[in-house]
Amino acid sequence: MDGEHLAAEMHLVHTDSNGKFVVLGFLFEEGEANTFLESLDWATSLLPGPGKEIFLNTTVDIKSHFAEQMAGDFYRYDGSLTTPPCTEGVHWFVATKLATVSTAQIEAFKKIFPNPMNNRPIQPRNGRTLAFNSLSVAHVENAYLDTATTAEALAAIFFLLALLICWIQCCK
Repeated sequence: MDGEHLAAEMHLVHTDSNGKFVVLGFLFEEGEANTFLESLDWATSLLPGPGKEIFLNTTVDIKSHFAEQMAGDFYRYDGSLTTPPCTEGVHWFVATKLATVSTAQIEAFKKIFPNPMNNRPIQPRNGRTLAFNSLSVAHVENAYLDTATTAEALAAIFFLLALLICWIQCCK
């Protein structure tokens, strides 16, 4: 954030039947153990290795673990996937409220994905518009919502996107 690397970042990626992407991003700072990662048994068998996938045979409740982040502000921009082939035209929604991840959870990740980290270098904006709390990036830069009703509506949309993404990922 602001050109600095944080402890971790999680992307929930949804692809529709036309191959269009929506990504919901959560940023993490080092601190308390993350309950979502704990619920997935992050530090043991469920963390896939490089190039591997896992499919969960259970419901994943993002809202119960990230309610604070999902009720807060978000950035919206059109960008690309962060892994090859780095497909363009991806609609990004990134929560601004940081979640926490413990040192042990970070170390468990690093055992499977050792340095250099699996992150893509910071990319230039290349003329992309970054919107704040806005579903549209076409005309608004750093927009701010004036009413609680609009903020609640956007939080609900953000939550529904997360649920849709999780449902798609879990039901593949």
